[in-house]
Amino acid sequence: MAKKGAPQPVGELQDDGSWEKTLYVPEVDAAHKVRVDRIEKDLSLKLRAAKDGQADQPPPEDKTLNEPQMEICNRVFSGVLMLNQFLSEQASSAVKSARRMIPRHVDADGVRDEVTQVVESVFQDYRQRLAELRYSDLREERNLKFFRYVNGLNRSAHYKDSTLLVAGLLLTLFLGECVLNGLLLSAVLTSGILGGVALAAAISLINIASGVAAGLYGWRLLGHKRRELKVLGGVIMAVCHLGALSWNLLVAHFRDVAEIAAADPNFDFDMARLSADTMTAISTHGFFGLSSMPSWGLFILGVLIHLFAAKEGWDDFADRYPDYKKYDKRAREAREDYEATLDEARAAARDAVEAIEADIKNAASRSTTAHRAICDLLNVVTQRRQEVKDSEDEWAAGGSQLLQSYRAANLAVRTARPPAYFETFRPPTIIGGATSAAACRPPMRSKSRSAPSMLRSRNCANCATAPSFSPSTATR
Repeated sequence: MAKKGAPQPVGELQDDGSWEKTLYVPEVDAAHKVRVDRIEKDLSLKLRAAKDGQADQPPPEDKTLNEPQMEICNRVFSGVLMLNQFLSEQASSAVKSARRMIPRHVDADGVRDEVTQVVESVFQDYRQRLAELRYSDLREERNLKFFRYVNGLNRSAHYKDSTLLVAGLLLTLFLGECVLNGLLLSAVLTSGILGGVALAAAISLINIASGVAAGLYGWRLLGHKRRELKVLGGVIMAVCHLGALSWNLLVAHFRDVAEIAAADPNFDFDMARLSADTMTAISTHGFFGLSSMPSWGLFILGVLIHLFAAKEGWDDFADRYPDYKKYDKRAREAREDYEATLDEARAAARDAVEAIEADIKNAASRSTTAHRAICDLLNVVTQRRQEVKDSEDEWAAGGSQLLQSYRAANLAVRTARPPAYFETFRPPTIIGGATSAAACRPPMRSKSRSAPSMLRSRNCANCATAPSFSPSTATR
């Protein structure tokens, strides 16, 4: 059933055999109008005003609205915004329906207006997301610049985009050391090369891990601006390198002892016994008292691999300056996310414009009935716009009434002098002005004012005449 006061959903038979229904924009209903008693009840306004008065709040020197008064203003602002959104949504819906139902006569300015509208609509859909990403981009850029400033960095960060390559290189290094150490140890193990590789895996894991730790933490902290971190880096580096040096010497002495023991025909591999013999050999011949070239080769190989692992940890896992990679990567990813979303919005706008251009190529002129329908719809929207303005004034008056009610109840209880703005009350303004203790301003009526412009048709007795248009401007 049609709404009361609305035209019946009838229409006319068009030249193309289609049936066109009457276009209609609903009136502003009660849900969008101010209800002072309802707001006063929802906010428990008088009770809160009395309680504030009991506490002599707001204080006499206060120049800004307190929470209950701001809630009143916010209700007024929300109501005005709701009215504008209602008109904008209904008008947009009616315009879309009209455009679907009738192909319109195309001229330069008409198409340019349509292109502008769809482009603005596309970017409106992306506006919040783009704003969030842009804010994140600028924030991370500021954080990066601050990090550079406080740490005296005048260069760009240097690091691998992915650590998978570095991890793969270290894994290859680990496997290579296992094989080489296995070959050097296989001669002294009864289990042969497999036993040598198994023992070498444990040796290599400790050797490479200590190297990575020395480079990633020790070497990098040595270059830090703060002295205490430099000292910490030196300690970590010394512990890791001395530990690795001792470990490789211990392994080399173990091979020396195992090689001598293996010369005995009755040799039986015993790890506990060989470990004890290794410690005895070290105490007898000294830490560097190796007796065979394979043992020296095992020691030198282990040290070189340890130092190479330290270099990888220092130079490739992250930037040489601690935490530089973290800040730089965050800033770069934030910028990439923003630019990718902006490109996505541009592509969507481009697709929308191209769709309009394709529609223009197939557009045909319509009958006078279509012109009259658009003109009537414009008149309805203009009427609804005036109704929205009137409703905005009602919201403003309701807000004034609620503020007066709050202040009257507050004055009835308080004993202290009220704030100055209590005595110089003026109602909240809907357009212009600034939020203050005496007045609060809701959003502008930008949406409701632009609604008729969305419906502006061509030459018509009741419609504004649209300027001419050039398709070349549609893709600007």
